[in-house]
Amino acid sequence: MSQPSSCKICELLNSHKLAAMQVSGNIFDPHVAYRANQELSGRLWPHIALLEVGVRNRFAEALEKKFGDQFFLDGSSALEARLSERLRFAAKQIEDKGLTNKRNAIVSSLSFGFWAMMLNSRNETKLWVPALRHAFRIDSSEPRQSYYDKMRRVTILRNRIAHHENILYCDEESEIENIVWLLEALEPGSSQFAKLDQDIPLHPVE
Repeated sequence: MSQPSSCKICELLNSHKLAAMQVSGNIFDPHVAYRANQELSGRLWPHIALLEVGVRNRFAEALEKKFGDQFFLDGSSALEARLSERLRFAAKQIEDKGLTNKRNAIVSSLSFGFWAMMLNSRNETKLWVPALRHAFRIDSSEPRQSYYDKMRRVTILRNRIAHHENILYCDEESEIENIVWLLEALEPGSSQFAKLDQDIPLHPVE
């Protein structure tokens, strides 16, 4: 069986006919659905990756400013039980690996879900008000819950892509708008970096 062309994939995606990736009767070829899912995942991932790095860096900076430079090494007591357990586990893994820059290694090893969980209602007074709201660079009347909902939405999408699950049900434009909103809240203008054409080859500077 010949592989479907990229143009065919785009045509099917745009028609929103592959939402369930079903295979029966006259529905659709599962190979086309799989390829379409890959195409969509590839377009969304650069935006998600940029947001994940931005969130962990800005959140880490805000937490250390409030709780001290040693927060990620010995500050787990400032967190609720689930977050504290995750931080201690990450720190233990880094310790066992013998890495020298423990702080950076811990921050980069913590999952996107870890950072998103910091914005839930249980952390309103302990983390959001004194620290994390300052991680966002825009003056906004948006409540903590709004940031949390948007972050949770990205977390779910990110994990589905990472686990190679079906995301054809999602509205690509809406998902990107949600991510861009968060990127712009963290750093105005930063979302432009996720819009670079990934097909342009990169050449070394001579």
